[in-house]
Amino acid sequence: MVLAARDHPRIGERLDLATTLTGEHLVTTLTGDLDGRVDKRLGEQGQAPAHRGGLSSFTVPPLLVAQSDLLRTCLRSVAEQAVTRHPGLVIHECPLSLGRVAVIQVWHQRTHDDRLRAWLRERIQALLASDGE
Repeated sequence: MVLAARDHPRIGERLDLATTLTGEHLVTTLTGDLDGRVDKRLGEQGQAPAHRGGLSSFTVPPLLVAQSDLLRTCLRSVAEQAVTRHPGLVIHECPLSLGRVAVIQVWHQRTHDDRLRAWLRERIQALLASDGE
């Protein structure tokens, strides 16, 4: 899904491929790598990567998108949560086929045997496994 400001000047009823190609995209990057899924997919299609900026945050991007002309491609669940918190946002179908995203859990070895954290990881896994049901 793509998050955009409700009053984005280049988007009408739906987000089109041309706007996606020329729009400025905000990506979340934990490594500093700005080549997000959109850029990789565009490259596979022989298109130039979209202009973009990156943050190492998952919570700040919706704030920035709501107050700018930036686009934010993200999971449907992330987009739905963002629009409930930020009424200045709208969700658009992504005009690119990006495929499914693998969601994984990562934790430090020192917490591996912690019973409370193991329980929490199990609950998260069960929640994610039932997401499509």
